Amino acid sequence: MYRKRIICFSCFICIAVLAILGMLGRMTLRVERVSFAQNYDELQLYVQYSAGAEPINIWKDEDSFYFFLPANVGSGVSFGNLQSEDSIIIAGHAYQQNDNIWNEIPFDTACNMQLTIDGEVLPEQKVVFMHSENLPAVFIETDSGTVDAIHSDRTIKEKAKVSLMNAQGSCEFRGGIEYIKARGNSTFSETEKRLIK
Repeated sequence: MYRKRIICFSCFICIAVLAILGMLGRMTLRVERVSFAQNYDELQLYVQYSAGAEPINIWKDEDSFYFFLPANVGSGVSFGNLQSEDSIIIAGHAYQQNDNIWNEIPFDTACNMQLTIDGEVLPEQKVVFMHSENLPAVFIETDSGTVDAIHSDRTIKEKAKVSLMNAQGSCEFRGGIEYIKARGNSTFSETEKRLIK
């Protein structure tokens, strides 16, 4: 009986150690992927959920930049990929890395933003923060961190992790998927917008 307890306890310790190493490996991978913004096109907002933080990439239209924020993001929204000495001014308010901007975001209104990277002040640009209400959000993170390869060739498949947040901000699903890839024949080569399968 004593021997069975020792074996069970040893198995439990091994499983716990493997789980901790797995979590550390994922955290390390996430930290290694952070690339600091060098221009407006690379800016990311980090939205804090109960299950962790998810990056929101900036989207550029012809003359403005947009951030599309999901429903019920709570109060944790920051520019996580600025270096500590970099800053951004939005609608007259200055922010640095990890400053919470949630209470000062001017939603659905074009406003000016100016980015300072490594002491260089970049030209002012227009930005619009959009916020959905009562809609869930899907976050897809490819192994490479971008969809550039998928968008360049419709035969390329890439593993990914998916997080599904409900409209209240709770994580409904988080896990890996076998692959994502671009799809379409004429739509793939004739349009700028790519469909993902």
